[in-house]
Amino acid sequence: MTLPLKRAAGPRTARRPPTQPGGEGSDTKPLQILVAEDNRINQRLLELMLAKLNLKAEFAGDGQQAAERVALGGIDLVLMDLQMPEVDGLEGTRRIRSGAHQPYIVALTAFAFSSHQRECEAAGMNDFLTKPIRLPELQASLERFEGFRQAVHARPATAGHAAIDTTGAAAQTSSEQPLPSP
Repeated sequence: MTLPLKRAAGPRTARRPPTQPGGEGSDTKPLQILVAEDNRINQRLLELMLAKLNLKAEFAGDGQQAAERVALGGIDLVLMDLQMPEVDGLEGTRRIRSGAHQPYIVALTAFAFSSHQRECEAAGMNDFLTKPIRLPELQASLERFEGFRQAVHARPATAGHAAIDTTGAAAQTSSEQPLPSP
């Protein structure tokens, strides 16, 4: 079995459905998603799932590339694989959290143990999805992100910095739900 994989010509921007905030005709900017995933098949699967939701993403092959892209600004949401070569998702998240731009970060992992979820939270990730990723779980994570995003925009910025809760306390996280069985 072969899957057609297209090489991206350049950064792809996300578009929200016109009926949702942030879509065409809205006063807010479109959602900017970065997928940090080294596996081309997983990249393609995420690309197809996001397309079903009328969203697009940019892709990075490891945590360092993700941190570098986030540092340029404009990324709202990062879907971060944990196991990648060079710089893994945990270290990539720590690097992002030490910078100026603070996107919402969702861990993507094959491990469903609560200890792994705690590691992700300690690194600064906001949400946690286990692989294989299914469309309903991805949609639920995007809804949690939207709640987080609305809470952030409702709070005033202080001392010239955006008021961003990187702990995920502003939105319901998957830690409040039972973890799926391995």
